[in-house]
Amino acid sequence: MRSMTNKILTTVAVLSLTYVFISCGGDTQSQQNKPADSPQAEQTLNSDVISFTVKDTKGVVRNSSEWIGKQPVVINIWGTWCPPCRAEIPDFVKAYETYSKKGVEILGIAVKDTPEKVLSFAEQNNMKCQMMLFSSDELIKRFNIQAVPTTIFIDRNGNVMEIYNPYTNSMAESFSGPMSYEMFTKNLDSLLTI
Repeated sequence: MRSMTNKILTTVAVLSLTYVFISCGGDTQSQQNKPADSPQAEQTLNSDVISFTVKDTKGVVRNSSEWIGKQPVVINIWGTWCPPCRAEIPDFVKAYETYSKKGVEILGIAVKDTPEKVLSFAEQNNMKCQMMLFSSDELIKRFNIQAVPTTIFIDRNGNVMEIYNPYTNSMAESFSGPMSYEMFTKNLDSLLTI
């Protein structure tokens, strides 16, 4: 009986830890609830250039062609409700302050958030990059996003740069998990040389 109780408690503990670990990840919204005006991503044939539309915090629809293909772009997919996202914000802000002056456009795309929460959080944390709201599965599918924060690095020609993801021990188009300032700068420096 004691052995069975220990197995049950161990299973519950493992499931609880798994839930905590992935609580910031997964699908941002089910397909059934997908709004008609949600951002859409598409990959052009014979190219890695990605395009999408998304609403900014004022409700204005923005197209990625405003940024992508004109200068290096970093897309940080995050949420105000996500502890790992919140943990990387000071390093993210520091990287923005340094690299926006060098011509890198950094976009924050918040998932499962409202404009009010995003704007309030951004103001409290000195986040000056452009903030967007994310409600579609398209970018999740394109970049195989399994958790937030996820950071995507795009060169000045609009091509997605491959980077090493230490969580998966492989090369990927995006980095899942919180990034340190050193990780941001390493990848941003690489972007500027392309």
